[in-house]
Amino acid sequence: MQKISRSFLLICIVILIAFTLVVLNEVNEKVSDVLQDIMVIRDVNSGINIISEQDFNDLDRLYQKLNDYPHDDRFQPVNELSQTEIEKVIQLRAALREVEWGLGFSNSGNWNSFTAKLRRLLPHI
Repeated sequence: MQKISRSFLLICIVILIAFTLVVLNEVNEKVSDVLQDIMVIRDVNSGINIISEQDFNDLDRLYQKLNDYPHDDRFQPVNELSQTEIEKVIQLRAALREVEWGLGFSNSGNWNSFTAKLRRLLPHI
């Protein structure tokens, strides 16, 4: 059961991160989706405790870092990005590609692969 739960969480996060920067107009929504999924993972983990403390802390760091990027708050969508925000999003896209998350890359369904990529990503965003 734990393996299925971890794989499910991994697939959800990888799919959302991989498509985060498909189109600049959708960036705010995609970053919001990833932030929301991380919050769900936090809640689920607090009940069943399947994620190691280090993995939990890494997800928390990802949440904090992505929260600095443009994102919708579900009540007030942001439809336009400033030049600074566009540059920040382009930097995020480059960081995601550097760790091989994005369109055209194969994503493993393995939790260890996910956490390894996450740890490589964090210093670059």
